Amino acid sequence: MALLSTQTLELRAHHLLCILGFRGLGYSQAFAENMARVIRDVRSGLYYHIRVTDRCDAICSACPHIKNNQCLKEENAEAKAKQRDSEVMKRLGVKLEDSFHPDDLQALIAEKIAPSDTTQICQGCQWLDLGYCISGVAALLAEH
Repeated sequence: MALLSTQTLELRAHHLLCILGFRGLGYSQAFAENMARVIRDVRSGLYYHIRVTDRCDAICSACPHIKNNQCLKEENAEAKAKQRDSEVMKRLGVKLEDSFHPDDLQALIAEKIAPSDTTQICQGCQWLDLGYCISGVAALLAEH
């Protein structure tokens, strides 16, 4: 009998949507590989809980724009990321440090966020224009 993981992964709230829209691209090769690994680990059951945060997380750890746990991609980048985190938490009805099983979190996203919501939530993100967020949320809705 396989043992269930009890590990917890901390993720920025807006990264919950980024994971859905990820298509293998990123700010660098190391970033894309790290994000793919995080997603693979979540889907494989390595993490039993995801804790929602508004700070740098496992995805940020390989980002070339992070310095001293702050996003410096552009002016006000950290504030913009926190605003996206706040908007996702508000729409999902969750608070900082809330923890969820990954399946429960996906069901909550499918229930509370429509693909078209990403145009407001992800406003200003370079990946939004590629349509990844919209198609990622749409695919999740199709599963639920």
